[in-house]
Amino acid sequence: MTQDARPNLARFLPGRFVVKSQNETTTGLAAHEVLELIETGNAENANLFRIHRVNPDNSLELVGVSIDALRRSDALIFVEPDVAAARLDYDALCAAAAHRPPPCRIDLSLAHVKEENSAHAVVLVFPFACSESVGQWLVAVDLKTAARVETSPTRLADFQSSNSQNILSTTLEP
Repeated sequence: MTQDARPNLARFLPGRFVVKSQNETTTGLAAHEVLELIETGNAENANLFRIHRVNPDNSLELVGVSIDALRRSDALIFVEPDVAAARLDYDALCAAAAHRPPPCRIDLSLAHVKEENSAHAVVLVFPFACSESVGQWLVAVDLKTAARVETSPTRLADFQSSNSQNILSTTLEP
């Protein structure tokens, strides 16, 4: 295969995972696929790596990841003063994912935040191990928003325990 005919690995592999067990190495899995592999017992005692970067020669730069980091959730919360602005953010994220899929499965929702004087939030929930990759994806798709951005697993827990009313939700697939 010529260099020009190779798929653009640098675009699709960062943020995906490598699972290395005694007998096999699997490359390019999304976070939910790694969890499925672990739950079936096919990755017992395996080493797990996140693909950080693909170099020009198609070699991979890897970062070690714990299974716990895949099971824990992280979030980005875009808080807008009104529903119209929040809906624009929500629709922009859906369109971006259709054009360039995210690095991992993202649960996306639009919610009314009752504690904040009719503010609305667009909430992205994803595995903690994918935090950096989701941020890189948002930069790559050039998301434009004027929202106040909040992030952290504790902020997600606070949001989930609040009285927020979910208006729309979808799952963005890798």
